[in-house]
Amino acid sequence: MFPYNSGNHWCLIAIDFSRDTAYWMDPLRNRINNDASDVVRMAFGISNKKKPVWRIIKCPKQGGIVECRYYVMRFMRDIILSSNRTIIEVMEGSTSTYSQDDLDVVRMEWAEFVNQYIFCSQSQRCLWNGGGKSMFRFINDLGSEEQGGGSAKFMFNLNFDFRRG
Repeated sequence: MFPYNSGNHWCLIAIDFSRDTAYWMDPLRNRINNDASDVVRMAFGISNKKKPVWRIIKCPKQGGIVECRYYVMRFMRDIILSSNRTIIEVMEGSTSTYSQDDLDVVRMEWAEFVNQYIFCSQSQRCLWNGGGKSMFRFINDLGSEEQGGGSAKFMFNLNFDFRRG
């Protein structure tokens, strides 16, 4: 299972090599992206598998234009935590869209996860691009209207430069 970004939109792909199947979950319900299809086909080829059968999974639909990253994170969370059910059962059992509270759960879990890896001591210098805000203020603002699509770069391209001071 892995998130896929077409350049401006996040989707989720899950692969079941034992069934020669690839699952496409898109919170905007777009058709399968050609580049994503090529990547999956190459993975099947490397694994000496036949061409995958694609299954488009009906999943919760995002209401706006910038929530896809949180929807994909929520898809992954729901699938992982529902280990006794198939991906199809998990997605079909979901609501038609996620509430703000549903998305806030993954925002907070993401912030807690990132926080575990932030360590800056007097002997180290921690550099990151937070637009002049403190790390915690920036994380707190994720998903706000002021952040818009800009927070996606932070979320998936978070880079730390630890150097001896």
